[in-house]
Amino acid sequence: MNGDNMNKIYVSDLICAGDSYEDTINFFEENRIKNIEFFIEFSDKKHTEKLNKILENYSLENISFHGPYRYFKLTVSENKWEEMLEDVKKAVDITKKYKGEFLVLHTNEVLENTIDKNIVEKRIKEIVKIAEEKSIQIAVENVGIGKNMLYNQEEYIELIKKYGFYSLIDVGHALLNNWNIKTLIEMLKDYIIGYHLHNNDGEKDIHQSIFNGKFDFKEIIKNIYEKTPDANLVLEYSAVTPKNELLEDLKILNSFSRNIK
Repeated sequence: MNGDNMNKIYVSDLICAGDSYEDTINFFEENRIKNIEFFIEFSDKKHTEKLNKILENYSLENISFHGPYRYFKLTVSENKWEEMLEDVKKAVDITKKYKGEFLVLHTNEVLENTIDKNIVEKRIKEIVKIAEEKSIQIAVENVGIGKNMLYNQEEYIELIKKYGFYSLIDVGHALLNNWNIKTLIEMLKDYIIGYHLHNNDGEKDIHQSIFNGKFDFKEIIKNIYEKTPDANLVLEYSAVTPKNELLEDLKILNSFSRNIK
């Protein structure tokens, strides 16, 4: 591997979701966490106030953002879409202001009775165009578990390739849906700009440590480093995950990146 091309390792602020501003800052500072992916949720005023305060007061090296998802859906009716789009535009502006490397976009959250993929794809293209005008990369994430999945593995690959979208692979979601990670990476290696890394029990999307769960991440990580050496790695752990597990995993991944050939 070329030493100039190394995956940057980020921590998602999801693990600090239940913490105060002071506790969050202390955790980042004490452990020298300088690469962070921040959730943007305008519907959550308390979270937004905390986020703004962190961005204004904490020194960061590398940063990415996760776009709104709790109340944002690409599948809403036309009369609600403009309202959703305003939130995306504000998220793009925040990403631009703080020089975020990319902004993550969910393809879906909850499936409704009738889903028109053409409309979903038209809306993704609209968002990508808005972001591109401000030199922001939209990273389209694979989302949805089981019956809640809008795009299966083959369809997701086709979606990314058809439109040339940037891809963010959520490995935990993919594993829960029995996707073949090796094939996924091989097929999309030229489009992948990031990964969300987390493990689970094979049944629920519980965002555990990559080394605490049903799935063996050693080969997955090795494949990621070998096939996509420039992609960002985001440890996206839930707020109930012990923070010492996150810190241990950061050490392991950093050591892995130095030793892989």
